[in-house]
Amino acid sequence: MLLSKSANPPGLHQKLSDKDRLKIALTLASTVLQLYDSPWIDSVWSGQDIQFLSSQSADSDEAPFIGPFVSTSFCGPASSSQSQQLAPTSSSLVDNLIPSKVLFALAVMLVELCLDKTLVEMRQLSPREENGTRKTTLLDDYETAHEQLNAVYQKSGSNYGDVVQRCLKCEFNITPKQKRLGFENFRHLVYEGVVAPLEENYKKYLLYRGDI
Repeated sequence: MLLSKSANPPGLHQKLSDKDRLKIALTLASTVLQLYDSPWIDSVWSGQDIQFLSSQSADSDEAPFIGPFVSTSFCGPASSSQSQQLAPTSSSLVDNLIPSKVLFALAVMLVELCLDKTLVEMRQLSPREENGTRKTTLLDDYETAHEQLNAVYQKSGSNYGDVVQRCLKCEFNITPKQKRLGFENFRHLVYEGVVAPLEENYKKYLLYRGDI
């Protein structure tokens, strides 16, 4: 809702600043490594699982929200992320293109944060999609996010763009079978190739602004 042009959440009239985006991106990437093996993050999660609290701060320079926080439901087998009901597709093709769905979801959110719009708004909808008669698949989301890579590089630079590409394509120097966060070596590569660059971006921004 923060990014959607068609939604107008009450009280959220202020756009995300560059500082907000960098901080949220770093927080989400760190959260993946902290909660990947817990019920808080499902293998298929999305921005719908990220919540913000409304802030009553009178400081106009601060965003009118506090967060992000991970939200999930423990009441049943279906998580909030699964409620998106993506259409089924070839599991072998998906597994080849998206070996880590957790990192793929992170890539999507990083693209959305960078370009200030949702993946749905980036996608060129077909008539069937516009009428709601066709459900999108993970492959549709992959294709849409992949098409936006150049725009991400142009807007946020090579450091951020490389992070998105690594998450989207799972480009890490490790065997395909080990591209699972359950492997310690893979977690280390994700930290070095995803979390650390985002942290560097955030610190450089704060240093440039004189906040640190």
